[in-house]
Amino acid sequence: MSLTNAMGLRKASCALGTAMIVLGTYLLVSGCAVTLRADPAVLGEVRSIGKVLGESETESFWNGTTEVDNKFVVDVGGANAQEALNKASDLLRKRKWIAAPQKDPQIVQMHSPIWKGAYLSIKLFDPLHVGMYPEAAIKAIKEKSIDPEVLVIVNVGQSE
Repeated sequence: MSLTNAMGLRKASCALGTAMIVLGTYLLVSGCAVTLRADPAVLGEVRSIGKVLGESETESFWNGTTEVDNKFVVDVGGANAQEALNKASDLLRKRKWIAAPQKDPQIVQMHSPIWKGAYLSIKLFDPLHVGMYPEAAIKAIKEKSIDPEVLVIVNVGQSE
């Protein structure tokens, strides 16, 4: 093989290698990233259980996956905190959500056989964590003199 042919082969090999790296990087950045987001109908089911005082959406990124979580502050019309928690979970059970075995009486975790991979948790509103709740909810509580102890927080996510 002549020196000219060898140099041409080396340049072609280098160009092919560079193209493969560029293509691999493109696929890694764009093709392999996954976003997990609950179906809008799931969010609609949560909104339907009571008066939504505020909602927010947060994104977290881990290992090539973006997880979108939705948080709702809801008034379900309970007379006290425990009644509100029970009422919220009962309303979701009527929509076919299934509660997981409870370890903590102040939180209910549920999944849906209808919406594959959708999950949620219901917990009592905690005034000590007011910074974690949507601003619209805090504003509504103050403006309408709503007792925060009768509110529930519903966090919704998607696992697959």
